[in-house]
Amino acid sequence: MKGDLSTLVFTGCETSGCEMSRSRQYDIKRFCFQTWYYDATEGRCSQFWFGGCGGNENKFATQEMCETICVEPPGRGRCYLPRVDGPLRCDQLQPRYYYDYTKKHCVAFWWRGCLGNANNFNSFEECSVFCKDVGPFDEPTTTTVPPPAPQNIQQFAPTPEAQQIDIVSAEQPQQQPQ
Repeated sequence: MKGDLSTLVFTGCETSGCEMSRSRQYDIKRFCFQTWYYDATEGRCSQFWFGGCGGNENKFATQEMCETICVEPPGRGRCYLPRVDGPLRCDQLQPRYYYDYTKKHCVAFWWRGCLGNANNFNSFEECSVFCKDVGPFDEPTTTTVPPPAPQNIQQFAPTPEAQQIDIVSAEQPQQQPQ
């Protein structure tokens, strides 16, 4: 049925509506109006001025509609959302799992600790149980452990004295000239 929310969730995210960049048609000032889009980099819905012509499926009349489709869809819709690591400003790396509907199984990734979407599970088991009825579920052929932590991310680790904070960087140390 056209307009059914479950259909919107299924087709909107499955056809990458939430993964599209923001509609950029806002040049005709007199016809502009505020609307919402899903910012996959930030992992949240944001407002922008839309000119009313063209654009793509990543535009929503309300914040609630955007979030219902792209951040917290009902039921199994969350298993179709893209992986969102979180914005670069978030620096609390945590190993998580998301359901990759193209691979038909759960995959490990590093979540930055804030924002993102509902396709973010604490464990492989939680992800597998929740998304197993989405379609054919393939068991991964390799162990699902998070890949190495992203480069150039600083994490704060307390020292044994707990009085200071040392900055631990994921960057490779540079060789000292001899």
